[in-house]
Amino acid sequence: MNKKLLLLTIMAFAAIPVFASVTVPQTTESEYVIDNGFSAVTAEMIQRGKANALAVPYISDEEIRMEEMPALQRVLVKFQKYFDPAADSDQFMNHDIRKTPDINDL
Repeated sequence: MNKKLLLLTIMAFAAIPVFASVTVPQTTESEYVIDNGFSAVTAEMIQRGKANALAVPYISDEEIRMEEMPALQRVLVKFQKYFDPAADSDQFMNHDIRKTPDINDL
């Protein structure tokens, strides 16, 4: 009787993860990724990867902020990003892969 009860308890504990309330598509949502300790950049990389896989254009928050800026400010920000090697140019995961080198690779 004790062996059967122990076996039943072990099987019950093994079946608990089956009743998880998180589905597979939810694991790639930005809120879920950030809530589980990943950064906002990681969440954006996941969203970019999903958009690339579905062949859907992805517009980042940075691109939306750039579009909302006045024209002169946008030119100055692009100028600063061009000459500052430490500035993020938003090219990571956002360019086509070419077989030949280009001036933009520098």
